[in-house]
Amino acid sequence: AEAGADWVGIFLGVNEVTLRARLPSVPDTDALIAKAVEAIAHAKSLGLSVRYTCEDTSRTDMADVQRTFARALAAGADRLCFADSVGGLEPLEVNGRVAAVRRAFPDTPLEVHLHDDRGLALANALAAIDGGADWVSASVLGLGERCGITETCSLIANLAQRGQRALPPAGALPALAAEVSERSGVPTPHRAPVVGAYAFTHTAKLHVRAVQRDPLSYAWIAPEALGRETEVAPRA
Repeated sequence: AEAGADWVGIFLGVNEVTLRARLPSVPDTDALIAKAVEAIAHAKSLGLSVRYTCEDTSRTDMADVQRTFARALAAGADRLCFADSVGGLEPLEVNGRVAAVRRAFPDTPLEVHLHDDRGLALANALAAIDGGADWVSASVLGLGERCGITETCSLIANLAQRGQRALPPAGALPALAAEVSERSGVPTPHRAPVVGAYAFTHTAKLHVRAVQRDPLSYAWIAPEALGRETEVAPRA
C-alpha cells in the first residue's frame, strides 16, 4: 500500500499437503483458514483490493475450498482464484471444478492459475473459461515455477479464434515475446505456438505445395493477423 499498489495477491492452501509440508506448525485446516482470513482483513485495512488464491485447490476437498472461499469473501476478498498448483488436472476436471465454484459464488470475480506440468495449461485455461472463470493467470513464454503457467500469447490468440476477445495489432505478440525473451534471458522455443520461429514454417513436400496454393491449407489462423508470414523451409 505504501508503494502505491492497488491490489495484493494472498495465497494459502488449506489441504493436508499444506499442513504436512508447507506450514507444519499450523495445527489444522481451521487454523489455516483463520490465517488466510487474518491476512485478507489486514490487507483490506490498508485500503488494498485482494485476490485470494486457495493454493493447490486442485488437490483440496471441494467442501474445504468452498468453506475457505466463503470465509475469504466475508473478510473482504475482491476476487477468488482457483489454483492447479501442480498442473495435475485435465480439462474436463478443471471445467467441472471451476463450474462448481462459480455456482457457489455466482457474483464473485473468479480467476484460475494453472501450471503446465502435464502440458495442459492452455487447454485447462479454455476449459476454465467455459466453466465460468473470468480471469486467467498467464505469463509471456509461460514463465513460472517448474514448467510454467498458461502462456499469454497462445491464450490471447486462442481467445480471439473463439471470438472472445480481439487480437492486438499484427506483430504485437511476437514483439512482446521477443522483448520478454531478451529481458528474461529465456529463449523463445522454436516450436512455440504463435510466436515460435517454426510456428508457420512448412517442410513436407505435400504441405509446401498446398500452402503455396493456399496458405491456410495448413494453418489454423492467418499468420499475417499475428504479424507472421507463411514460410517454407529450405531443402537440405
